[in-house]
Amino acid sequence: MTSVGIIAEYNPLHNGHVYHIQEAKKRTGADYVVVLMSGNFVQRGAPAIVDKYIRTKAALLEGADLVIELPSYYATSSAQYFARGAVSIFHKMGILDFLCFSSECGDLSSLSYVASLLEKESIPFQHSLHLFLKKGCSFPMARNLALQSIGCSSPLLSYPNNLLAIEYLQALHYFKSSIRPVTMKRMGASYHDLSLSTLYPSATGIRNSLQCSLSPIEDLALPLSSKNLLKDTPFLSSDDFSSLLFYQLLMNREEGFTSYVDVSLALSKRIQKNLNSFLSFTQFCHLLKTKELTFTRISRSLLHIMFGMRKEMFLQLTEDTMTNYIRILGFRKNSSVLLTCLKKKSQLPIISKLADAKNYLGKKEQALLLEDIRISHIYESIKTSKTGQPIQNECTRPLIVLSP
Repeated sequence: MTSVGIIAEYNPLHNGHVYHIQEAKKRTGADYVVVLMSGNFVQRGAPAIVDKYIRTKAALLEGADLVIELPSYYATSSAQYFARGAVSIFHKMGILDFLCFSSECGDLSSLSYVASLLEKESIPFQHSLHLFLKKGCSFPMARNLALQSIGCSSPLLSYPNNLLAIEYLQALHYFKSSIRPVTMKRMGASYHDLSLSTLYPSATGIRNSLQCSLSPIEDLALPLSSKNLLKDTPFLSSDDFSSLLFYQLLMNREEGFTSYVDVSLALSKRIQKNLNSFLSFTQFCHLLKTKELTFTRISRSLLHIMFGMRKEMFLQLTEDTMTNYIRILGFRKNSSVLLTCLKKKSQLPIISKLADAKNYLGKKEQALLLEDIRISHIYESIKTSKTGQPIQNECTRPLIVLSP
């Protein structure tokens, strides 16, 4: 039995993702595809456009055999901890042979070379990085310039998928994992491209179209499964959470925000100074943006404040080999061999029923799971405010099981 892992958000699942799943199996010869997917909030510091159960079903319909959830503390983190949290889970599952990810360059050797340079972090590199940060460069730009200063002129870090690919490679090395990396060149539009004219438009462009009702769902580059699942479903955005964010900012204004994940002293002061000008989640991100603080970094920071994600707990969850569990969101019925193998080889507790989880989770794992349940309920409450339907309790949601 051979299996390949994919780390994804599927926000929403589109034709490019379907191509990735198919090519991952083809290039690796894998019998099974395991998807580790962000839950209801994603790495750029925003809510997923539709909930994780809809996205899980779409993934299973398009070729995934097993979908598990990446805990929110990792799913909404910076690229380093997003990658490290995900790879940690895949590594400890004990059943994966390959990790397949897309990149703008599509060249594993070039990505591996840059990953090795970043791992070493030589004194000249550290000095240059500090110098560029001091000059006011954002961290991604400062790191890229520091690499160039030590003789690495590759522009790889200028592209988001390359950056994440490098973090995956570093994480595999960090855990001394036997999982073999495979990369494929990103197809179609670039990450931030809003155009819908290509065969494989970006998820950003598709989300923009759905949220602004620019094109009928039928005209978008989505597989039929996604089109059917997205019909009559409310699409969420960051601004749907504006009132909740503003309340949390007001409640913490006096003490400041430096105890929250990703919030620097400079950002905390900017939040305090500009809070009276708050209009919405997105508007406030733009208002706080500077050369050093990117929109995405600010959005993640505000999300962490909104959810009460403290640095103290984050440090506990990211130390050494991380603290994790495997929470199954859905699977295909004909993947029983994969599930049996997982139960035998996994180093982590496997959660298929939340009600029983407390019986076999450690203290840290319980705390992490409770955070995910709380965050899911917040998402659900905002979603139901649009539909008028009762809130669905996360603890009683059934797994998505797809028949052959």
